[in-house]
Amino acid sequence: MTNLTSGSIISLEPNQILLGSGTSQWSQTSQHQNVFYFPDFFLQNQSLYRTHSIYQTYTHQQFIPELQKKNYHPIEWEPLDRSEFNQAFVDVQKKFASGELQKAVLYVMATGRGKIAVPNVLESMMQFGLNRPVFLYGYWDQDEGMLGVSPEILMNIQEGKLSTMACAGTCRNDQDLSEFLNNPKERNEHQLVIDGIQESLSPFGTVQLGDLRAVSFSHLSHLITPIEVNLEGDYQLDPLVQALHPTPALGAYPKKQGTGWLRKYDKMIPRCRYGAPVGVIRDGGKQVQMYVGIRNIQWKGDEVRIGVGCGIVAESNMDQEWEEIQAKLHMTKEMLGL
Repeated sequence: MTNLTSGSIISLEPNQILLGSGTSQWSQTSQHQNVFYFPDFFLQNQSLYRTHSIYQTYTHQQFIPELQKKNYHPIEWEPLDRSEFNQAFVDVQKKFASGELQKAVLYVMATGRGKIAVPNVLESMMQFGLNRPVFLYGYWDQDEGMLGVSPEILMNIQEGKLSTMACAGTCRNDQDLSEFLNNPKERNEHQLVIDGIQESLSPFGTVQLGDLRAVSFSHLSHLITPIEVNLEGDYQLDPLVQALHPTPALGAYPKKQGTGWLRKYDKMIPRCRYGAPVGVIRDGGKQVQMYVGIRNIQWKGDEVRIGVGCGIVAESNMDQEWEEIQAKLHMTKEMLGL
């Protein structure tokens, strides 16, 4: 059995993971053959790269038997407080009316107390990821960690080509997908994400858009448009991350005005690594896989947090967006076996 006292995990592709185990170290540089990448949302923490003494690749089917589940008590969750969400919704609608913003992502943090049984959560993640287009990620040690399953690619870089996606617009899987694909509010929200990504990446090369489609992730479906860029000349990873993150799918649009709003919101509800980039850098930066760190649980000691967000535009309805928050929270707990 693999020693899971401390570790890091990332999907290299659906149904294949890279596991880091053994001795671990946080550092400020990425000068290693394989290095995991776990910054905070605002890319300000100094120790954002994590290395391990042992690296192994597995399929989900290979890794599940390595896990020894533990007995543990369920987490005691506190009721969600809707008042902050309601106030933030009203405030952001004022910014839409004034023309300061066109889109913003509100989020709440579900909080509770309990001990995380890492093997149990990993098994649930693996089982959920079987035959689904999702990406596993996270890190942990004896006192703290983060584990999640994301539907959203921030960037993949292979042989000078960057691939990403616009992922915005949500419906339940019991709703009509044709109606969802043609819903004006959902299409407007999705187009703002495309516009933001194009603006961020255009200095690095010609941006090419794929076809819009609806992709199912268990209980929910999202609108997704693949996006590619052939990177011109020598590129540096940090400027690419800073340009792309956060996309309007997790932040706000326009980005410049939205950054100030995001920082004020973070002071009200600290997000830590919720929505931050997560990934692995290999071959001296020539191979990069990064995802958007959503649908996760973060913990330190016995304090646990799950962040859940929803995209808001001028046409959004407060009650419908709160229902989306509730649906995403339920799905996240289910994915992680919580």
